Amino acid sequence: MSRSDDMAALREQVQAGHSDREEFVSKLTQSGIDLSKANQAQNKARRRSLMEVLAANEKSRRQDAARLHKTCVKYVTGLAQTIAAQRKANAAENAAARSAWLGAAIA
Repeated sequence: MSRSDDMAALREQVQAGHSDREEFVSKLTQSGIDLSKANQAQNKARRRSLMEVLAANEKSRRQDAARLHKTCVKYVTGLAQTIAAQRKANAAENAAARSAWLGAAIA
């Protein structure tokens, strides 16, 4: 083989290596794009799932708050009624004691 044949063979090998490298980089780039799209889809599904969980949690929290509010209102109303009944009983006892005292003083 002559030197020009060697150079031609080397040039063909370099061109083949270059085209292989271009193909590899192209495949690698496409794989990266595909993975990115897959990750975006997965992230979108995760966000949607998370938003559903958060919405359910918020709904549950609001229901619990409403239930607690009703319980507190009921408790305070019952407490006010109990206090009113005790005041009424105390006033009646005071009136009875007053009338007994005044009745004893008059008699």
